[in-house]
Amino acid sequence: MTMTTTFTHADAGFGEIVAALATNGLAFGAPRVVTRTLLDTFDGRLHTAGMRLEHVFAAVAPDEGRLALFSTSVPAMVAVGAAPRYAADLPGGPFGARIRPLIELRALLPICTFTDSTVTAIVRNRAERAIATVVVHDVIRLPGRAAIGPFVEVVEAVGNAGPAEELCDTVSAHGLHVLDETVVERVLSSTGVDPTGFHSDPTVPLRRDDPADDSFRAVLANLARSIDANWQGTIDDIDTEFLHELRVAVRRTRSVVGQAKRVLPESLRSGVRAEFAWLAHATGASRDLDVYA
Repeated sequence: MTMTTTFTHADAGFGEIVAALATNGLAFGAPRVVTRTLLDTFDGRLHTAGMRLEHVFAAVAPDEGRLALFSTSVPAMVAVGAAPRYAADLPGGPFGARIRPLIELRALLPICTFTDSTVTAIVRNRAERAIATVVVHDVIRLPGRAAIGPFVEVVEAVGNAGPAEELCDTVSAHGLHVLDETVVERVLSSTGVDPTGFHSDPTVPLRRDDPADDSFRAVLANLARSIDANWQGTIDDIDTEFLHELRVAVRRTRSVVGQAKRVLPESLRSGVRAEFAWLAHATGASRDLDVYA
């Protein structure tokens, strides 16, 4: 991501903060209210790649949205209508080309939506080139949760650390303190959303002196979590990876149960193996069709 420093104030309101910063020569534009939806795959592939993708639209023009992609370089934006779902829905050109290889067959899902009201001041040098940006966020409204804010973000232009550092000193001089997270990170933590997504990892730490039944229980519980996590996405046919991950977890469960002859009672093993065999068979044709397609 481009370098951003975030500030907040325990007592000062949005209007007070804007008025205070205006005394330092910052010229803020008109207030802007937008709805922002963060998009990523179920397993957080964009987050893992150091990217953040947002579908943003103004309250006055919900059909005229844009996609904003934030990474280590200059943010990229492109006009769109509805939010893209699959790789084929992404805009053409360099914008889509940066995302398609990362998401592959996975769907882009809305992981968090919030309403954001801001004013922005762009700091320019004598050549009228933008060298830093200051964004003041009013309270951010989260569906079903208490609003948070206000916040101030100082965004460094690529290759211009000095102006942003001076602006940070200016903001601090008005009694605002630095947060150890960005506004989006604060929104995610406030809503309990983990941007890393869900990963089906079969690895379970075991110790050689653990009781065998405890070890089998831990491994099977981990596989059950994977089945549960991918179940609804399979039912809803969101993307083909949900069914694939579910079937992998089912296959591993059958293998583990098959190796538990001296640990689990046969009455339990036979029933579980029969049920999971049925589930593997019931989902086999759909997976074959996914692979064929």
